[in-house]
Amino acid sequence: MISKREYGGFAVGAIIFFLLSFALFKQIPPTKNHIDLDSGAYVQAANFLLRDGSFAILKQQPYYELGYPLFLAGIKKIGDESVWFAVAVQVLLAWLITLLIWRITGLLFNRRAAWIAYAFAIMHVGFLVFAQFFLTEILLVLLLCITIERLLVFLQTRRLSVLAAAGFTLGLSCTVKAVAVLFLLPLALFVGFFSWRQEMLKKITVLVAMFMLSYGTYVAHNQVTFIQHARSSMAKVNLFYWYYPRLRAEINGTDSYEEQRSLQQMPFEDIPSMLVRDVLGHPGKAFIALGKNWLKTLLGLYTSNVKLLVDNAFVSGCLSFFSLKGSFIQRVWGYISGHTEHAWIKGLGCIEAALLLFRYILVPFGLWALCARKRWWDAAFIVLYLGYFVGISGHDGCARFRMMIDMIILALAAGGYSSLHHWWLCKLQMRDIN
Repeated sequence: MISKREYGGFAVGAIIFFLLSFALFKQIPPTKNHIDLDSGAYVQAANFLLRDGSFAILKQQPYYELGYPLFLAGIKKIGDESVWFAVAVQVLLAWLITLLIWRITGLLFNRRAAWIAYAFAIMHVGFLVFAQFFLTEILLVLLLCITIERLLVFLQTRRLSVLAAAGFTLGLSCTVKAVAVLFLLPLALFVGFFSWRQEMLKKITVLVAMFMLSYGTYVAHNQVTFIQHARSSMAKVNLFYWYYPRLRAEINGTDSYEEQRSLQQMPFEDIPSMLVRDVLGHPGKAFIALGKNWLKTLLGLYTSNVKLLVDNAFVSGCLSFFSLKGSFIQRVWGYISGHTEHAWIKGLGCIEAALLLFRYILVPFGLWALCARKRWWDAAFIVLYLGYFVGISGHDGCARFRMMIDMIILALAAGGYSSLHHWWLCKLQMRDIN
């Protein structure tokens, strides 16, 4: 049960989150129009749907998924195409994510840790800034949070209806961004091991069937809507036109964008064999290219997205830690302060970097707390989730990809902090007794 005092805590957090969102909204110049590099395609598809009642004008199924354009079209229809209204809806969804993080942390640890995680989430730069963009992140993370929450409840209750809801929302997330399509396989295996000799096949079937009910319906829609059903495989595009240019840049000492332009001019059928040859010939550099992308995902700052939102001179991809010169400290400061004249953005970058490192220090203690309480299945699911969603960012790392795991990072950090604080209090009490 939630007490009146806790409802008050939710309200205070909401007020803080909405005020911070409003303050950020007021900083955005009209020329920016809440658009990132990928936003134009989503907005265009949403406008087509509003105008024609269908996505058929696209002719061929696009590279990106259509769940977010559908969502955006609905917002634009209700709000009479008001930018303010669309952003306000996304801010509300972002706040709902903070509530789900409270819930997830409570399921993993306790009420104290849940409130710490809620405080972390309210001040999270990613939730604040991506609610301002016409991008998939907020809707995607909301659906993933619901999936995680339902799966954690399933691990405690073993109820089929809860597992069915998890499968359905996981499928819905793939209509927004198909990043979790391959996650279905390890998740089904995990559910199978968890349900060993306890209706294992039935539970796996329910999970897969509900996933296919939501995502399969979307796929069927595309088969009916588009004249040309074929599209470039996301895996191939990510591997050949995002990861491979970074590997070639490591091998040749060049710029990855230059290598990307070079590859786009080559016959596509030649590229797979070239990639295999270079990976086998330079395994160390192949791993370095992956490692840099993972570091970008895990350590990249959302402050760069704030710069993109606020600074007219800042463009996507123009600032990378690995392309800067100087000592380590100079490169860190260059990454935080580069391409902006706003002192408050530089200060925000310093605070975000410090909090990010602080959370990562606490994460192992959160996992340790789960294991100490013998929550083996919860810990295994968390590791599986983190491993998958970090691993798939190896093709082209950026802070934006961390949005898919930050709900878990915040929960583990809060659990770690709560456990350390409890241990410290116990130590002080023992000292007083002695």
